[in-house]
Amino acid sequence: MNPFVKFALSVILGPVLIGLIYFVLMNKAATTATRDLTSSMQRQSAAVMARARAQQAATASQAAQAQQTQLKAQADQAQSDLQSARLEQQEVVRKQAAWHAFFQPKKVCDTPPDFDTQVECGNAYMRAKRAFEDRWARGDVQQP
Repeated sequence: MNPFVKFALSVILGPVLIGLIYFVLMNKAATTATRDLTSSMQRQSAAVMARARAQQAATASQAAQAQQTQLKAQADQAQSDLQSARLEQQEVVRKQAAWHAFFQPKKVCDTPPDFDTQVECGNAYMRAKRAFEDRWARGDVQQP
């Protein structure tokens, strides 16, 4: 082969060969870099999702605790209201018993024969009721 042709081929093929080697190496480096970047992004995405799930769980837990606290407060209030109602009912029963012990209408007032007797019975009831309420307020009524 002619030395000039050899030289020309080496001058042409040398850079092509170097370019080919460079391309193969750079392609491998680019592929590795892309894979590493993809893995890094996946890890970061997983970490973000894990933090979001943890935050969501914490928020749900706080909401559940708040609801539980509110329900307990409502139950305590209901219990307190029930106890107050029982005490009020007991007080009403005691007052009624004290009233019946305090005031005994005359027999004639059970079925008054005329209007005047009916008015007198009503007036006697009102006077006794006022006196009883005054005494009850002061605590002077004897309990039966």
